Amino acid sequence: MRLYELKSRIILEWDRWVQTQLIDPRGPTARDTLRFFVELQDRRSPLLDFRTGGRDRWQVIHEWLQAQGRVSEVASHARPPVRRGRAASPPRAARHKKRS
Repeated sequence: MRLYELKSRIILEWDRWVQTQLIDPRGPTARDTLRFFVELQDRRSPLLDFRTGGRDRWQVIHEWLQAQGRVSEVASHARPPVRRGRAASPPRAARHKKRS
């Protein structure tokens, strides 16, 4: 699928998703786009299978929605998504601690 087709599908999915959510009357925010993104991640949506050139996928999607006038808040106000599926590694000192 071409990037412009994917972008259109994500915007359509956003429009459907937003109708099912309780959104602030002032309009959707970056936090809402983050929730949308995490739900796509949880569903393992094929809509997230695109190259980003090293950029964060959520920020790319947020920028697309912002450019289309779907969201007005700046992306920097929301926390970036937490990567799932990776166990947190122990602190460096704990990894190298010798047993006595």
